[in-house]
Formats: sequence, structure tokens, C-alpha cells
Amino acid sequence: MEGMLKASFAFIDASIAAGTNGDRLSKLTHDQLQSLKANIGRMSNDLNDATCAIALITDTCPFDAEQRAELVAAMQTTVSVGARVCSADSKNQEHLHTYNYYTESIWHAILNTPDDEELFKTLIDFFHKIGLRYPSEPTKKVVIATILAA
Repeated sequence: MEGMLKASFAFIDASIAAGTNGDRLSKLTHDQLQSLKANIGRMSNDLNDATCAIALITDTCPFDAEQRAELVAAMQTTVSVGARVCSADSKNQEHLHTYNYYTESIWHAILNTPDDEELFKTLIDFFHKIGLRYPSEPTKKVVIATILAA
């Protein structure tokens, strides 16, 4: 989320430096805000991710106070949604093709790591990096089946 915010801020700052102003700047800023809010709304972030992102939204970012408040509210919502994702009565993340995202190093670990605990730590770190934090039962089965088939 931080990278997305920094990129958006840099885009607006570069546009200002290039001479964008007036109505065109207002539209650009509005469009960037709407895009950020839409993207943030599709994310589920842990408390740390959201806190780091909110810390970026200061008086020096290219949005006014009202727009900053909208961004912060959008982020706070994703933390709430993220907290519900792991509750017993909600749907977990389902991704039945995780093997399509395995890097060469992940395949190497699957094929060459004799210690199951070490292998699962490697896989869990990888899944967290790609945003899979609360896998559904079918997703877990695909992961195990892939390991056994390899």
C-alpha cells in the first residue's frame, strides 16, 4: 500500500513540476484520490501496513485535509475488513492456482528442502508476499497436493 501511495504522490508532484495547474490539476488530484480509494478498498491490510501507509499521509502530501481524511478512512476500513477475514464466520481467501506464482527458488525449496518445517516457513513467507494470508481449505489442499506431486 505504501508503494501505491508514494507512486501516486510522486505522479501528482511531477505533474505540478511539469506545469499542471488549475482545473487540470484539480481533476488529476481527484482522479488519483478515487483510484487510490478504489485500490485500497480491494485490499485487506494488517494493522502494521495500514499504520505505515497512514504515516505517509501528512501535510506535505499533494492532497488537501479533506482528501487526506478520505484516504485515512479508506485505509481504516481495510483493517476492519482484514480483521473479519480471519474470523470463523467469514470466507477465507481462495486461490486454487498458487503454483502458477511459484518462483524458481520456491520450486527449488519444494524439491530440495528435507525439513518440512523449514519448507512451510518458506512457503508461508512467499504467500504473505503475494497477499495470501488466510487461505481457504481448498487452497491449502492445492498447496499440499503440489508439494506431494513434486
